[in-house]
Amino acid sequence: MKRLPCIVFLSLSLLSLKGVSFGWGCSGHEIVALIAERQLSDIAAQKVLSLLTSPGLYVNKKPHRFCRPQTYDIANPSELGLMAFYATWADDFRDKDPTTAPWHFWDVPLGLTTEPALPQFCDQGCLVKAIQDQIDILDSNATKHSKAKALALLIHFVGDLHQPLHIATNDDRGGNCVPVKYFGTDPAITNAGKKAVPNLHGIWDTNMPEKIGHIRGSTHDDDLTAYMDTLMSDFESNIAVWRTQPVDIHAWPSKVTGTL
Repeated sequence: MKRLPCIVFLSLSLLSLKGVSFGWGCSGHEIVALIAERQLSDIAAQKVLSLLTSPGLYVNKKPHRFCRPQTYDIANPSELGLMAFYATWADDFRDKDPTTAPWHFWDVPLGLTTEPALPQFCDQGCLVKAIQDQIDILDSNATKHSKAKALALLIHFVGDLHQPLHIATNDDRGGNCVPVKYFGTDPAITNAGKKAVPNLHGIWDTNMPEKIGHIRGSTHDDDLTAYMDTLMSDFESNIAVWRTQPVDIHAWPSKVTGTL
């Protein structure tokens, strides 16, 4: 992988948080973005701000939003900041362009005994390739709109990369077919028997991080920020070490699938 431009390198610093393994729903992706934003140099932060200020990614004044759809003011999208606001744009875009759906996963068979390498398990695109593609766009002479789109996708995909159910398959649709009883809530089967609710993927994505982080709907932004501060404090010494290490997109999936 070629040398990362400064706008990407610190945004990707969360790749090194391999000791922290959450799933990522709305709150999780926002936490990823906030932690990454905290690592940005002043120069990188200005470049991010430039790209994500009115980037034209939502074409309607009241767009469909994966994350808290009541937030509609694109000119002032979120008190959490632009990186957090656009951290879930990739899920909105997936609905608009279903061909990007495979970009959120790398379906490496669970228990694979050899280290996976592209183009394995990437026939229609996959997460690690999508990450590299966005880095390449940011490191090119592409238009501002194209770079803004690439950055928004990249912020999201870094979160997805740290979700084990996004980078391994056990023929269970990433855990969506695995019913889970969660704190007294019994699972039910929906979508013509194709999906269980609650299920392993959903619990990992949303329920666990929000319960562990004490993130509530009525005080979401304040709770999210407090939880992010706690994570930054708990892992302060680790982060100082991880920031000195190279970014290796392939290493994390390999560790999760047990091939390293």
